[in-house]
Amino acid sequence: MHELSILMGMVETAEQYAREQHADRITGITLEIGEMSSVVPEYVEFLFPDVTEQTMLEGASLTIKRQPVCVACRDCGQVYEWRKEKYRCPGCGSESARIVSGRDFMIQSIEIRREDGYDGSGQDH
Repeated sequence: MHELSILMGMVETAEQYAREQHADRITGITLEIGEMSSVVPEYVEFLFPDVTEQTMLEGASLTIKRQPVCVACRDCGQVYEWRKEKYRCPGCGSESARIVSGRDFMIQSIEIRREDGYDGSGQDH
């Protein structure tokens, strides 16, 4: 279960961002997990409370957005959502495609709270 080490790295990244913003705590985090990534969203949800204990993320809300697998047809260039049962290009019927999204694991947003009362979010970190 490599999700543990991945989440520990996510905590470090989020805390670094929060410190740069002079935040006291992180109140929420949104993660984007690709359907073809090696990260299992259910494991992330299960491990999140334990991994964030005694960190700036303790008690923070966790939102997971799943990123679908999108491919680009190698023959006509059309980008479409790939499905096991619907893998042919809807434009030309080709089976030849390359993956353009759906393998990522990233922090989409971080919500922070500062002593001065600022309550905002950082995007794309």
